[in-house]
Amino acid sequence: VDDAATAGVDKINDILESFLGINDNELATRIWELSEDKKNSMDFAEAIDDSDLEAFGFTDDFIIELWGAITDARSGRIR
Repeated sequence: VDDAATAGVDKINDILESFLGINDNELATRIWELSEDKKNSMDFAEAIDDSDLEAFGFTDDFIIELWGAITDARSGRIR
């Protein structure tokens, strides 16, 4: 696992905690994995909707927040 993935999963966990009140490394890792080959938030949202995570009913705001964390981690803005 690279630094970007570690930072991304940690940040996703923070967002899960603030939006949903849960801290779940497995869920955060799954979200990160779904984002891996996505180029934009629309593709990412579609990947979430097409996965088993769709059952969570994540809001658009939540998806955008996650995508921001993912792109920040990818670019090295968070460590």
